[in-house]
Order: sequence, then C-alpha cells, then structure tokens
Amino acid sequence: MSYGSTAVHLDLWGCSGPLTDGCKVFEQLYGIVKKHEMTLRTHKLDVWENNKAFNLWLSLEESHIQVETWPEENFVKATVDLCNFSRDNSQRARDIAQEIKGFFKPTGKTQVTEIIRGP
Repeated sequence: MSYGSTAVHLDLWGCSGPLTDGCKVFEQLYGIVKKHEMTLRTHKLDVWENNKAFNLWLSLEESHIQVETWPEENFVKATVDLCNFSRDNSQRARDIAQEIKGFFKPTGKTQVTEIIRGP
C-alpha cells in the first residue's frame, strides 16, 4: 500500500446552496463522512458576522475536508484531502467532492483540480 494522498479542490461559482448555514453544511458533511466509513476527529466552524460567510474544517482520521463560502459572490471553495495510509481513499475523495458540489448547486463555472501525492 502506498502512503500518499488524494486531494480534490473545488471552485464553484453561481452557488445557490447553503452559503450562510455552516451548521447545515456540517450536518451534511458529517453524514457523508459516516457514509464513507471515515472517522471525524474534530471540527471547527468560523462564521463571519457581517455576511454569515463561513469556513468549516473537519479533521478526519484520514486527513481533512474544508469548505469556505462567499455568499456575496455565490462562490464556494472546498478541499477534500484523504490519505491512503490504511486503504486507498482516492475514489472516496472524488465522490465526496461530487457530493459537496451537489449540495451547493453551482450554475456557473466549476473548476475541479485533483492532486495525487506520494509514490
């Protein structure tokens, strides 16, 4: 087993999903984490007072997921980074990224970048 990781970065424009409801996004992501048989270690939700934009970070046994929103721009930036230490999580990283994209419902440009690290 190689010990690399797979990171999927999303830039989503024209989003209509929950851009100001970090708690709802956490609940959705937590459900996804459980569905994919991963382990949540901790999480942090930071909400801006002026526009309710948020930065949500989930620390996983397998690495992390981060979501940042810009409601005034209808924009979301997300990263799913999963290590392959105990099993190959590459497809899980891709699947989770697609689920994140699905609940923000982008209608504009979508940029997906995948980075494979390790041997």
